[in-house]
Amino acid sequence: MAAIKFLQDIDIDGEIFLGEGSVSRINMTIGSGATENKYKQTLGSNYLQFDLDPDQQQSNSNFQFRIDLDLKMTIGTDVTVSNDLYVNGGKVYMGGNTSPIFDNSATDSVLLIGDTALSDTVTTINLNTFGANQIQVGDGEVFFFAYLEAEAGVNISQGSNLNMGDGSNIIFTNDSQLRFDTNIPTNNESNGITIYTASTTVSAGGVYALRFSLASPIWTGVDADTDSSTKLLAVATGANATNGMLTMGVVRKSSHGFTVGLPLYIHPTSNAQLSNTAPTGSGQYVRVCGYAIDADHYYFNPDGAWVQIV
Repeated sequence: MAAIKFLQDIDIDGEIFLGEGSVSRINMTIGSGATENKYKQTLGSNYLQFDLDPDQQQSNSNFQFRIDLDLKMTIGTDVTVSNDLYVNGGKVYMGGNTSPIFDNSATDSVLLIGDTALSDTVTTINLNTFGANQIQVGDGEVFFFAYLEAEAGVNISQGSNLNMGDGSNIIFTNDSQLRFDTNIPTNNESNGITIYTASTTVSAGGVYALRFSLASPIWTGVDADTDSSTKLLAVATGANATNGMLTMGVVRKSSHGFTVGLPLYIHPTSNAQLSNTAPTGSGQYVRVCGYAIDADHYYFNPDGAWVQIV
């Protein structure tokens, strides 16, 4: 039988069987002359395979791709995806790993990224990017079970915390520092060591003493005329003590009028305030609470010792 050539499209409402037995085969030619490529489509008993026709190939017979009847598709050459690639409820494997590199299956609650096989020889995973945000992870927690080293700064975003677990430590090695920002832009804001205890209405920027009232701890404005001057002192960071009470750090008080470098004492006459003038009245308490560091900021660090004038 001679070849049959159709000059227009053929619409077939039914099936076409080619070959004999359980295997059907369709050969396709794309191109013309020396540039043509011969492709073969093979339908086996449990797979559908597309590759270069080994009988008429012009380059090589590298396997292209194969679709098995269990819905698995195997690709033997590079794959370029010009749009989104979705894996819905499945896993992504690389190389000879038997464990998934990316795993977001419907039955798993953990998305695994990286070297997930314990028996291989991978010892280092590099995540390299060239954007402003190098690594960004949201919607939960990130656990590091190995040493974490950052060659650049580590920034905790606004409203977030760095939590230390039981028995954990912050270790300062050679030439490292715990640095307080000395240029706070907003008045009555601060940074430093802060405690959260005893719900009490306070005024941001005021200096308070922790004491007992009716067997409950409360914060009261420090007063040079009472023994509140001898208590734990702190600067209020908000309208309630539960917003945090600063026990040591830098406080912004715009145009405070303090002399830079001179000691700050509990104010001799004004409640919950500081002054460069030490109390001098009989029975008053003298206690150094810090130092002004510029026209708008002072360092708060109450001395553990005090003197009462007799």
